[in-house]
Amino acid sequence: MTNEMIADFVIAEHPPSANWPRERLLEWIDWFRRDGRCAVLSKKDSIVGVAFARLLSDSQKPENHYDTDPTSRTAYIDLVVGESRLLRPMLAMLRRRFPTVRRLRFAREKRGGKTRTYNLDRFERALDG
Repeated sequence: MTNEMIADFVIAEHPPSANWPRERLLEWIDWFRRDGRCAVLSKKDSIVGVAFARLLSDSQKPENHYDTDPTSRTAYIDLVVGESRLLRPMLAMLRRRFPTVRRLRFAREKRGGKTRTYNLDRFERALDG
């Protein structure tokens, strides 16, 4: 999958992304992909989901799109779009790429965009039902 294909999918599934200049969106996607922080779920050569994550310390603000702390044990989920079954591959990617991660942090739209932090093991168990 190319960055252009991923950008088209992200814009289609997450309309606020269309507000970014395309060149900036492509650079942002490339930044995540170069360091293995992007999970892409596909079905028959079509993208059905994309997730982006990076490590942030508790003091770093997620609004600074290129901040990262390679020593952190907290993964910030920047964006997940597409099928809900993308969560499993995203968590597997996090575990492979960042084996020391113990917490997930993300903004919940249902909570007014407030950032919350969750224990990774508990989060995975909750997905299992």
